[in-house]
Amino acid sequence: MAFIEKNVNIILLFLLVVLALAFVGGTMYFQKTFKDLSTSHKEKTKLLEGLNDSLNTMQNISTSLNKTIQTKQQDQELLNQLYLTEQQLRDMLNSTLITTQSELSQAENELVSTKTTLKQTHDELTATENRLAAAQVNASVFRNKVDSFEDELVDLRSETNSLLSSINGFINSTPSCSSVLEDVKVYAEQIRDDVEDMEEI
Repeated sequence: MAFIEKNVNIILLFLLVVLALAFVGGTMYFQKTFKDLSTSHKEKTKLLEGLNDSLNTMQNISTSLNKTIQTKQQDQELLNQLYLTEQQLRDMLNSTLITTQSELSQAENELVSTKTTLKQTHDELTATENRLAAAQVNASVFRNKVDSFEDELVDLRSETNSLLSSINGFINSTPSCSSVLEDVKVYAEQIRDDVEDMEEI
């Protein structure tokens, strides 16, 4: 008894250490267990979500199949309503064949006519292109002539102005011939006016 009283602190310390170790061990064990349970819960949740998606997909497929079945039933009913006997179908096909052959023959005739019209149009287009090319050549030649004529008018106007200057000089230098030179001057001025009118054209 005396031994226990002397070592009670050591025993209490030992018990506290044991309790602390037990508490820590229990905590770690429960933490690991909780972690495993949490992981398992997450996996099962994902699995349930996948099963839910699969169930929704199956429901959509089932709905689609039901609609398809209903559509097929409606089509079957429609076919039953539109059912014709073999003879009626044969007569209809023969009539359709005759009509198609007639339309085909008419289309062939129209195609031949269209080809003929197209060839005529092509020939006319070719002729028009040839006429256009010739007209362009003639226009170029005419333009060259017009340019040459304009150059000649410029030269003629220059010569007329020079002649008028000379006549004015003669009139000032020879008063006795002024009446004749005045007539020449009037004639030269008329020529100059005609040249200016041509240039405006």
